[in-house]
Amino acid sequence: MPNTVASDQTPSIRGWEAGPLYQKVVIPTDNSELCHSGIDWGVEFARKWNATLIGAHVYAARLHDDRFRQLEVGLPARFQTEKEIARQRNIHDKLIETGLILISDSFLDVLDKRGEDHDIKIERKLLEGIHFEQLAKDINANDYDLVVMGAHGIGQVKRSLIGQVTARVARLITTDMLVMKQVGRHLHQGKILVGVDSSAYCFLALRKALRLAQTFEATVHCVSAFDPFYHYAAFENIRHVLSYQAGKVFKFEEQEELHNNIIDRGLKKVCEANLMRAEKVAAEEGMPVTTEVLVGKPFAKIIDICERDNYDLTVIARWGAHHVEGADMGSNTDNLLRLIPSNLLIVGAVDAKPYDIPMLEAYEEEPLEWDDDALKLILRAPPFAQAMAKVSVEEYARKEGHNHITLDLLYGALKGILPPSAKHLMGIETEDRKLAEARAKARSPIEEYVPHERSFKWTKEALERVESRVPPFVRPMAMLAMERYAREKQLEEVTLEVTIEVARRLGYAGDNGPQPEMVWTDDAVERLSRVPKFERAMVREMVESLARDRGHSTISYEIADELLRQIREMWEAQSEGAFGYFKGMAGNGEKEHPGE
Repeated sequence: MPNTVASDQTPSIRGWEAGPLYQKVVIPTDNSELCHSGIDWGVEFARKWNATLIGAHVYAARLHDDRFRQLEVGLPARFQTEKEIARQRNIHDKLIETGLILISDSFLDVLDKRGEDHDIKIERKLLEGIHFEQLAKDINANDYDLVVMGAHGIGQVKRSLIGQVTARVARLITTDMLVMKQVGRHLHQGKILVGVDSSAYCFLALRKALRLAQTFEATVHCVSAFDPFYHYAAFENIRHVLSYQAGKVFKFEEQEELHNNIIDRGLKKVCEANLMRAEKVAAEEGMPVTTEVLVGKPFAKIIDICERDNYDLTVIARWGAHHVEGADMGSNTDNLLRLIPSNLLIVGAVDAKPYDIPMLEAYEEEPLEWDDDALKLILRAPPFAQAMAKVSVEEYARKEGHNHITLDLLYGALKGILPPSAKHLMGIETEDRKLAEARAKARSPIEEYVPHERSFKWTKEALERVESRVPPFVRPMAMLAMERYAREKQLEEVTLEVTIEVARRLGYAGDNGPQPEMVWTDDAVERLSRVPKFERAMVREMVESLARDRGHSTISYEIADELLRQIREMWEAQSEGAFGYFKGMAGNGEKEHPGE
């Protein structure tokens, strides 16, 4: 009969789920402080689960033999005969090998003694060769459940992030690995931090973390992180490379705002769903957990949380949601291995299956039906945004009580999601009515008004300040810059302080409240008179605002000329769109401005 293979969708009980979590624990020993700390944890595991501890030590006799042969040329002449060299080699080999074996046995005696004290079964292994290579070969050839190693050995130096034997072994095995980074820590009634994403690997790691917490009466805190700032950094990098024409072809502003409004919001929802799944897994195990969404690079934010709350153990899967075949570990795991200050358990999770990801019935609604016309329209959105836009439209439809997406419903949903330029790109609407009217009536380009559709919360005071102090023709771009600044500072809304700071960077209305009247010299007033009359009052206010920001109390011809040129450059940036303003923000008023 042919062999049958269990389906990936069919749950099966793993040995550690029904019995002890770890039964065979190997501990490479080198008599270092962190190694002794690992032995302490291994003893606790053995006592709880009746596990066997295997002490392993590698000695490199051949390395010493090779080095001795390299040094033979420096021996005195009387030792250079073939017979004498052979005799010296034999003496050296016996002394080195015998000495290394004695030292290695002494290291393993420490583990033996702990086993005797606690009635634990101990096995000993002496291996000869390159340390990381022999350890990895032994681990991969045996059925160990856990490897316990110190992050550093006896060769640690001040600048070391992690010992190279530990780092190399970690990359060559898939067995669970506990990396000891702290001395004097205990898991009993301790604190465990678990990182989760949307992969099956992480939920397998979470289940093992919960078993540890149950066994040692520890608490568990689950975190899930998303990084919106990568998009900001990417767009900031691109904006200075693209020409004005290329930016228009790339639809730069539309791409950036779509990321801000859809992608980042979608990533946050994914993290929230991950934590809801983690809570469901914990409830199945009868364990309470706390959860937290983190904003930023996952590994960096996990380190911040670990330092903030002083965790005894961090648990992470070897791979994450972006695992590709052939990768020895995920990038976040790699960074945590080197940088996290707490003890770290890397769960191999090679047997993770899709069914390890719990379903959320209340969260994962059935997809709604779409009319063909509506589906064709959503496919006009940029490819990177289509999936998130589709989810956002279905979310909008459910809130409105619909279970079927029609073209009219899609129009209504997208008008609240997409920026005007993207709606125009998809054919949802033509040129904005207010913009067309403003252009028809404008006496000069600076009077054109582009209405800003807010997708970010604003305080009442912030809106009032913008409407009263920011010139209408730059208001939409300025508001985008203020929203971006608030996002980068991880604020939930645009506040009065944000508007003042961004206005100062952009070069207008940077003062805070009523200010003493500025004194203008006669030649400065004559310079201002070159500005068209209908613009002059507004431009004068902008010049005075910039002058105050630079610490001037009197405006001379030179100051007026310089600031008027700066204002002109800002107006010219209007033709470059939002990235013209954002580029100006980066200088923070410190760059020199070229003349007219």
